[in-house]
Amino acid sequence: MKIEIRESNLLEREEIYRMRHSVYAHELGQHLENEQRVLKDTLDNFNTYLVATRHGNILGFVSITPPQAPNYSIEKYIARSDLPFEIDNKTHEIRLLTVRYGHRGGKIAALLVYASLKWVEARGGTRLICMGRTELLDLYHKFGMQEVGIKVNSGALTFDIMTETIDRAREFENKNITIVEKIIKEVNMNIEPSDMAVAYHGGAFFNAIGDDFQSLYKSRDIINADVLDAWYPPSPKVLASIRDYLPWLIRTSPPTQCEGMVRTIAKVRNVHESNILPGAGSSDLIYRSFTLWLDAHSRVLVIDPTYGEYTHVLEKVIGCTVDRIVLSADNSFSFVPGRLKEYLDNMYDLIVIVNPNNPTGMHTQRADLQEILKQVPNQTRVWIDEAYVEYAGEDQSLEQFATQSENIVVCKSMSKVYALSGIRVGYLCASPMQLDHLRSLTPPWIVSLPGQVAAVMALQDPEYYQMRYSETHELRHNLANAIKNTTNVYVHEGVANYLLCQLAADDIDASTLVRECRAHGLFLRDMSLTAPILGPKSFRIAVKDSETNKRMVRILNTVLD
Repeated sequence: MKIEIRESNLLEREEIYRMRHSVYAHELGQHLENEQRVLKDTLDNFNTYLVATRHGNILGFVSITPPQAPNYSIEKYIARSDLPFEIDNKTHEIRLLTVRYGHRGGKIAALLVYASLKWVEARGGTRLICMGRTELLDLYHKFGMQEVGIKVNSGALTFDIMTETIDRAREFENKNITIVEKIIKEVNMNIEPSDMAVAYHGGAFFNAIGDDFQSLYKSRDIINADVLDAWYPPSPKVLASIRDYLPWLIRTSPPTQCEGMVRTIAKVRNVHESNILPGAGSSDLIYRSFTLWLDAHSRVLVIDPTYGEYTHVLEKVIGCTVDRIVLSADNSFSFVPGRLKEYLDNMYDLIVIVNPNNPTGMHTQRADLQEILKQVPNQTRVWIDEAYVEYAGEDQSLEQFATQSENIVVCKSMSKVYALSGIRVGYLCASPMQLDHLRSLTPPWIVSLPGQVAAVMALQDPEYYQMRYSETHELRHNLANAIKNTTNVYVHEGVANYLLCQLAADDIDASTLVRECRAHGLFLRDMSLTAPILGPKSFRIAVKDSETNKRMVRILNTVLD
């Protein structure tokens, strides 16, 4: 049985504290022994422990102190200002690397250090620091960490202060990819990034382009199929307005409450202006709404799998109790609205439905969904995410239905279907009474002036976008067929601009596929990171233009062969 590395649970924490006493007090003499035979400190209120287990037994552990903690353990020995490197709000400390007696001398310590690096990287960390025991420096060197020339003594032990940036660690990993691959084949690593206060998203392609925007020319060669941005440009009306007035748009303050944009949305959607609440994309609206409506005592029902931002906010940010309607691969993860009936007596505070769903791309017809929503108790608010609904048809939105309801809220993003992802525009559509409190909490200028102008112009060019939606359907269908016909991959084809895929081969998983495709300039989404129910074989790929789709298929064939 493989070693499993994952975050510890509460019961394992108690065993960890006993192991700490056994090793650091009794065995090594770093701390004094105590009657309780337990060793812990105030940082344990903030730390995450990764454990290496087999058959449920802890073989070793390592602790990670996040930047949100009041201090790092290093600061017991040296002031932060005296360290020869900068500590910022993305610095994490690795500490307490421990392997149980009888299991030392093997690979467990190396696995825990590697898992720590990947855990921090997945959560947006940029620098690692640690106090490495002098006897174990070679272990840390294997992963690129280096001493900074400062030694500290703690009890009977001597430590070297070490550091490494995630970028350098990533370069080190790429240079030693053969060794790394051998390591990770010997372990089941379950360190999903959704467990931290920052949710995992795509956009890893910016690691290749550079998030300091000094190498934007690389965007011509990188295929960013790990995000669901439109393959087509915005409407010519959008581009003309932005191009012709760009200097003025950048330096000028926008309408305070997005009045013209709201008025345009209301007219196009045939609702009243009081039914619209603007936002800087759907994520802004999710965080602003959910943290107002819900607390740790709230109960929420979601679909599984679905867009990972929802479970992250609900479980990790707010701390709600979340129940799931689990979808089945047998019908390509389609959602049958009638399944809601068995949950309606549970008096949930919120039900979240993404339609079309992400990452499956499956769509539930408006009429079928609307019929069951009429039966939801008024005390239960229902959030319908329609980020991709335009791909499903002009008549499929529930916006007008929501305006006549006391508990239905439709969330609309203009990022994907209008090709405005970089501008961040979205809105809620609901009855005024549901939006009033949120409106009072909406900052002025919530959408930038370029964003407001782009949204208005896009909404005034429906013919252009309908043409692009039709092209997207053809491109998606052709891409699905090409993948199915040339690779050993099962494809779930929905209605949107992406495909959920599942690997059939036993000798490769999604994380390996994603990593190897990146070497060819193709970035895919490993769905096990945000939708664990899909398993380690699932990945998502965005639809691109015809030539890029062909290039993606060639890369998939190269890697899978």
